Amino acid sequence: MKSKVLSCILILSCCFVWAQKNSAGAEDFLERGMVNFRNGQLELAINDFNEVLKLNPGESIAYLTYNYRGEAYYLLEQYELAIRDFSEAIKIDNEDAYTFVLRGDTYRILNQFDAALWDVNEAVRLDPNDFEAHAVLGLIYHDQSKYEKGLVSLNESLRLVPAGTWVYSLRGTIYWRQGFYDLALNDLNVSITMFPDDCYSFLNRGIVFRKLGDEAAAIRDFNEVIRLTGESIKETGAFWYFSNRGEAYRLLGDLEEALECFNESIRLRNDNAPSAIYGRRGIVHKELGQMDLARQDFERALSLNPTLEWVLSEMAGL
Repeated sequence: MKSKVLSCILILSCCFVWAQKNSAGAEDFLERGMVNFRNGQLELAINDFNEVLKLNPGESIAYLTYNYRGEAYYLLEQYELAIRDFSEAIKIDNEDAYTFVLRGDTYRILNQFDAALWDVNEAVRLDPNDFEAHAVLGLIYHDQSKYEKGLVSLNESLRLVPAGTWVYSLRGTIYWRQGFYDLALNDLNVSITMFPDDCYSFLNRGIVFRKLGDEAAAIRDFNEVIRLTGESIKETGAFWYFSNRGEAYRLLGDLEEALECFNESIRLRNDNAPSAIYGRRGIVHKELGQMDLARQDFERALSLNPTLEWVLSEMAGL
């Protein structure tokens, strides 16, 4: 009997030592993973986080690991894997608003708006003063074109943290979509002052300038987008950016630049652009005296949308 007790004590002692070593090893991998994450070495970070979880760490370490690995997957645009990790973190601690915000925003990107709204509303319930939760809620409503609800959430976010956030850019975008161009311009100016490298604020401000009839200012902002992003603007498939820039050049009389922009806009849509873009390019061809090309574009525009009266009017003048 005594030997059995001693054996049990020995086994428990060994297990305790193993657990301590395991925990220490997990902490080392977690720390290195966090450093790699902060340095933008996301693949290396994920490898470290994988090693942490192999060691079956305690709940606190596992929670951090799932959150960090989920964020790494999010940044790598591996959204399903990100949701899986955020869900594992929530199983461990379902009272931390931060993880609900992260998972909710990931659902938003996947256009799973019901799930996104549930998560972010839960984050707001857990922490009504979480400005990021209100901001992401506004972003979800923006993506659903529910602009009034979006403004309520964004205003609350700015009430909680009135400076230093990206919310001004998003609120400015909603304002111009609602036709409140002066309010949009004010917010986008604030955003650009705080974040002078934010290409999206320049892009949206350029659109606002176009709405206000200031084509020269619009082109300056569109050119700033190119300076900040280089060729990557083309990789985003931002056909509407080139369309707006093209129309601005057309109205300023620079038809060659306008034609180049419309061609790029249509190319980015694999020759399947919205009808209005073909119509606008048709006007450029017409003003350049390229009547056959103009007719082709007008016919393409009308085949996509026969109700475009301005295109019919342009065709009548050929």
